[in-house]
Amino acid sequence: MARALGSPGAVFSYPEESSMNTRFLLAASLLAAASLAPAAARADMPGKQGQIVIRSDFDLSASYSKTALPSGAPDGAKEPDAALRFQLGPAVDYFVIPGLSVGGQVSFNYGKQGDSSSTGVGLGPRVGYYANFASGIGIWPQFAFQYASSKFTTKASNGDDVSSSGSTSSIKISAPLIIEFVDHFFLGIGPYLGLDVSVPDGQGKTTTIGIATQVGGYF
Repeated sequence: MARALGSPGAVFSYPEESSMNTRFLLAASLLAAASLAPAAARADMPGKQGQIVIRSDFDLSASYSKTALPSGAPDGAKEPDAALRFQLGPAVDYFVIPGLSVGGQVSFNYGKQGDSSSTGVGLGPRVGYYANFASGIGIWPQFAFQYASSKFTTKASNGDDVSSSGSTSSIKISAPLIIEFVDHFFLGIGPYLGLDVSVPDGQGKTTTIGIATQVGGYF
């Protein structure tokens, strides 16, 4: 389940290794800061009724990229078309009673490269329970359902537009350890399991097990 919410398959893709490396470096730095911060500064943790939490899965991004021809390319070679991508994925959680959270993410993405384009929408409701078991430290298990639908359009050799569409649904179970490093801001790190429930015809279902980090705040 390596795809992003709202993009079960993209006309073009972008590597995410650098962003993952950045998140893990940030996680290590914040864990060190949390261990040095006074306990009193981390006493007010998430989980109280009426709290709203925004975490790093809140997504807003736009990019434009263009690839130049490599040196030694044959005469007459054409540079690849520039690629444009936009993604918006607001996400929020709300504690309806002490410890019990409900929330989710709605996403929209659009991409275009040459004559090919993709548009995707996604919805991901989730429920969780936060348990505080030490000063400034807790655990927040969550269960999420994710649905994403995309439409792809390109041009055939005769100039006609050719469109296709697909949708996926999946579930994700996570259990991050939450550490508040300053008032109202926290770091999370922990395991997750992702399972595809349904996929487009001809595509295999994916099972993903990993460790994820997150940064968030609450008010």
